[in-house]
Amino acid sequence: MGELIEKAFAGAVSSASIWGVVIGLIFASLFKALPEMRKVKATSDDAVRDDLMQRVVALELRIEQLEDKNHRQREAHAREMSHIQLKLNNESGLFDMLLMLLEAQPEKADLHASRIKEIRETRARNAATEVGSAAAMSATRGVI
Repeated sequence: MGELIEKAFAGAVSSASIWGVVIGLIFASLFKALPEMRKVKATSDDAVRDDLMQRVVALELRIEQLEDKNHRQREAHAREMSHIQLKLNNESGLFDMLLMLLEAQPEKADLHASRIKEIRETRARNAATEVGSAAAMSATRGVI
């Protein structure tokens, strides 16, 4: 019976040692490959990081361009609104003047109306000249 126990024990030890060797080889190969796997991961992380940084730089440049464009548009709109406000104030002043003249001298309504028309035409010509010169100036800004 001792001989049977020795044979059974020896078979168990030999199969356990085979499994131990297999598992040991697996761990050894993983341990040996681990630095290479880290290097591959670091390289791919660097490539992704570089790509993302290039995208960020491009987006920052695009944002800066859009902000500049937005600023120029706001300035142009502010100038246009200022011009419109001035024109509205002028028209309102002429209308008030016409009403005042009509109340003071209703019999000369034709004369008052013709004077107001002359003033409006003169202002319209001056405004057209100013708009043309402003357009020419803004066109030359891009050239200089």
